[in-house]
Amino acid sequence: MEKNFKYLLMLLLFIFLFSNVRAQPLLKFFPDTLHQAKVGEYYEARIYLLNNDTPIDYFIATAKNDSFPREMVWEFNDSTNYGIIKGIPQKPGEYEFTVKVSCFGTQVSGQTGSKTYKLSIKENKIPEGKTIPSRGVKEWKDEKEKKE
Repeated sequence: MEKNFKYLLMLLLFIFLFSNVRAQPLLKFFPDTLHQAKVGEYYEARIYLLNNDTPIDYFIATAKNDSFPREMVWEFNDSTNYGIIKGIPQKPGEYEFTVKVSCFGTQVSGQTGSKTYKLSIKENKIPEGKTIPSRGVKEWKDEKEKKE
Protein backbone atom coordinates (compact mmCIF):
# COMPACT_ATOMS: atom_id res chain seq x y z
CA MET A 1 0.00 0.00 0.00
CA GLU A 2 2.78 2.38 0.90
CA LYS A 3 4.44 1.65 -2.45
CA ASN A 4 1.25 2.56 -4.35
CA PHE A 5 0.97 5.75 -2.34
CA LYS A 6 4.51 6.78 -3.38
CA TYR A 7 3.69 6.18 -7.04
CA LEU A 8 0.46 8.12 -6.73
CA LEU A 9 2.27 10.98 -5.02
CA MET A 10 4.96 11.03 -7.74
CA LEU A 11 2.29 11.01 -10.45
CA LEU A 12 0.43 13.92 -8.84
CA LEU A 13 3.68 15.86 -8.46
CA PHE A 14 4.53 15.25 -12.12
CA ILE A 15 1.08 16.40 -13.25
CA PHE A 16 1.27 19.49 -11.06
CA LEU A 17 4.74 20.48 -12.30
CA PHE A 18 4.02 20.02 -16.01
CA SER A 19 0.35 20.98 -16.24
CA ASN A 20 1.32 24.66 -16.55
CA VAL A 21 3.57 24.00 -19.54
CA ARG A 22 1.74 24.75 -22.73
CA ALA A 23 2.79 24.55 -26.35
CA GLN A 24 3.57 27.86 -27.96
CA PRO A 25 1.27 28.70 -30.87
CA LEU A 26 2.86 28.75 -34.29
CA LEU A 27 3.68 32.19 -35.62
CA LYS A 28 1.69 33.20 -38.69
CA PHE A 29 2.61 35.69 -41.38
CA PHE A 30 0.07 37.82 -43.24
CA PRO A 31 -0.44 38.16 -46.16
CA ASP A 32 0.36 34.79 -47.72
CA THR A 33 1.55 36.44 -50.96
CA LEU A 34 2.67 39.93 -51.97
CA HIS A 35 0.98 42.13 -54.55
CA GLN A 36 2.82 42.80 -57.81
CA ALA A 37 5.18 45.76 -58.23
CA LYS A 38 5.90 47.76 -61.42
CA VAL A 39 9.19 49.22 -62.55
CA GLY A 40 9.40 52.92 -61.71
CA GLU A 41 6.32 52.99 -59.45
CA TYR A 42 6.45 53.32 -55.69
CA TYR A 43 5.79 50.00 -53.97
CA GLU A 44 4.97 49.27 -50.36
CA ALA A 45 3.86 46.05 -48.70
CA ARG A 46 3.46 45.21 -45.03
CA ILE A 47 4.10 41.76 -43.64
CA TYR A 48 2.34 41.22 -40.32
CA LEU A 49 3.24 38.73 -37.61
CA LEU A 50 0.36 37.03 -35.81
CA ASN A 51 0.06 34.71 -32.78
CA ASN A 52 3.14 36.00 -30.96
CA ASP A 53 2.92 35.75 -27.16
CA THR A 54 5.74 38.20 -26.50
CA PRO A 55 7.19 41.24 -28.33
CA ILE A 56 9.36 40.72 -31.38
CA ASP A 57 13.12 40.59 -30.81
CA TYR A 58 14.04 40.71 -34.50
CA PHE A 59 12.18 40.69 -37.84
CA ILE A 60 14.59 40.45 -40.77
CA ALA A 61 14.43 39.70 -44.49
CA THR A 62 17.19 37.89 -46.35
CA ALA A 63 17.60 36.97 -50.03
CA LYS A 64 19.80 34.30 -51.59
CA ASN A 65 23.02 35.64 -53.13
CA ASP A 66 22.04 39.17 -52.09
CA SER A 67 19.74 39.23 -55.13
CA PHE A 68 17.01 41.52 -53.78
CA PRO A 69 16.74 44.87 -55.62
CA ARG A 70 18.94 47.45 -53.88
CA GLU A 71 16.38 50.22 -54.29
CA MET A 72 13.86 48.23 -52.23
CA VAL A 73 14.32 48.49 -48.46
CA TRP A 74 13.09 46.45 -45.50
CA GLU A 75 12.06 48.29 -42.34
CA PHE A 76 10.89 47.08 -38.96
CA ASN A 77 9.94 49.26 -36.00
CA ASP A 78 10.15 47.58 -32.58
CA SER A 79 6.76 48.94 -31.53
CA THR A 80 4.87 47.27 -34.39
CA ASN A 81 4.04 43.71 -35.40
CA TYR A 82 4.92 44.19 -39.06
CA GLY A 83 7.78 44.83 -41.42
CA ILE A 84 7.57 46.99 -44.54
CA ILE A 85 9.11 46.48 -47.96
CA LYS A 86 9.18 49.72 -49.90
CA GLY A 87 10.91 51.54 -52.70
CA ILE A 88 10.81 52.26 -56.43
CA PRO A 89 11.98 49.15 -58.31
CA GLN A 90 14.22 49.80 -61.32
CA LYS A 91 14.34 46.36 -62.98
CA PRO A 92 11.69 43.72 -63.69
CA GLY A 93 12.11 40.23 -62.28
CA GLU A 94 11.06 37.64 -59.73
CA TYR A 95 12.76 38.01 -56.37
CA GLU A 96 12.58 35.50 -53.54
CA PHE A 97 13.37 36.36 -49.95
CA THR A 98 12.78 34.88 -46.50
CA VAL A 99 11.38 36.74 -43.52
CA LYS A 100 12.75 35.49 -40.20
CA VAL A 101 11.30 36.37 -36.81
CA SER A 102 12.26 35.72 -33.22
CA CYS A 103 10.23 36.82 -30.21
CA PHE A 104 11.53 37.46 -26.74
CA GLY A 105 11.31 34.58 -24.29
CA THR A 106 10.14 34.74 -20.72
CA GLN A 107 11.15 31.65 -18.76
CA VAL A 108 11.48 29.62 -21.94
CA SER A 109 12.85 30.36 -25.41
CA GLY A 110 10.75 32.76 -27.46
CA GLN A 111 8.79 31.81 -30.54
CA THR A 112 10.57 31.73 -33.88
CA GLY A 113 9.35 31.43 -37.44
CA SER A 114 10.11 32.12 -41.06
CA LYS A 115 8.27 32.43 -44.36
CA THR A 116 9.51 32.69 -47.93
CA TYR A 117 7.93 35.29 -50.19
CA LYS A 118 8.22 36.12 -53.88
CA LEU A 119 8.14 39.68 -55.12
CA SER A 120 7.18 40.00 -58.76
CA ILE A 121 8.26 43.23 -60.46
CA LYS A 122 6.73 43.73 -63.90
CA GLU A 123 7.95 45.91 -66.77
CA ASN A 124 6.38 49.34 -67.07
CA LYS A 125 6.04 51.28 -70.32
CA ILE A 126 8.61 54.05 -70.11
CA PRO A 127 8.21 56.86 -72.67
CA GLU A 128 10.97 56.86 -75.27
CA GLY A 129 13.90 59.05 -74.31
CA LYS A 130 12.89 59.14 -70.64
CA THR A 131 14.58 57.56 -67.63
CA ILE A 132 12.94 56.68 -64.37
CA PRO A 133 12.89 59.79 -62.14
CA SER A 134 14.11 59.34 -58.58
CA ARG A 135 10.54 59.88 -57.30
CA GLY A 136 9.05 57.34 -59.74
CA VAL A 137 6.79 57.17 -62.78
CA LYS A 138 4.14 59.41 -61.18
CA GLU A 139 6.24 62.44 -62.24
CA TRP A 140 5.57 61.61 -65.91
CA LYS A 141 1.85 61.55 -65.26
CA ASP A 142 2.02 64.90 -63.44
CA GLU A 143 3.99 66.48 -66.33
CA LYS A 144 1.50 65.11 -68.86
CA GLU A 145 -1.49 66.46 -66.89
CA LYS A 146 0.10 69.94 -66.70
CA LYS A 147 0.54 70.05 -70.49
CA GLU A 148 -3.05 69.03 -71.20
